[in-house]
Amino acid sequence: MKRGNAITMRSFLLVAVTSCAVVFGGNELVLDAYSRPVKAFTRYYPRQVSSKANMWLTTTNTSDPETPCLERRVVYTSVFSEDETIMFIPKQGAYVRVSTELNTVMSLDSKCDTLGIWRVADSSSKIKEVVLTGSMSSNDSIFTIQRAHRFLSIYKFAFGNSTDISFAEKGSDVPVFGSESAFVFLPR
Repeated sequence: MKRGNAITMRSFLLVAVTSCAVVFGGNELVLDAYSRPVKAFTRYYPRQVSSKANMWLTTTNTSDPETPCLERRVVYTSVFSEDETIMFIPKQGAYVRVSTELNTVMSLDSKCDTLGIWRVADSSSKIKEVVLTGSMSSNDSIFTIQRAHRFLSIYKFAFGNSTDISFAEKGSDVPVFGSESAFVFLPR
């Protein structure tokens, strides 16, 4: 009888440890605003979690107003655009997982009829400006999504697997840091 209890206890511990690894480890799914798994190659609206009014990710020209579409930078705006969405392209799998390397693509339907792959413009700079001139195989185009809240489906973008990415508000060069730079993903 004691041997049976020992086997049962070991089995229980194995299941408990495995379950914790899935919930808290690298297998954790990124969830959208409705608590559904975020799918790869699917368009989402990234809404900033902020004390301000709803803020959305958009693109803007760099210093030159004639900037080509793919040389635009990613910023916040209070103006919602149905045409500006993002898609996540993980290295593998049909769903996006926390801390998994991926490419982020921004659709610019109304402006350019093209997709722009996110890239960190100058990875040595303290402020990480994101532009749309990346490539799928370049190290400066690899991002991860990190959990920004323990219980809610709120996430932050990170460059590589550690450096938090912060975006400036449109018309400003001052990036937004901390919990103000967290997002929820709304399905299109």
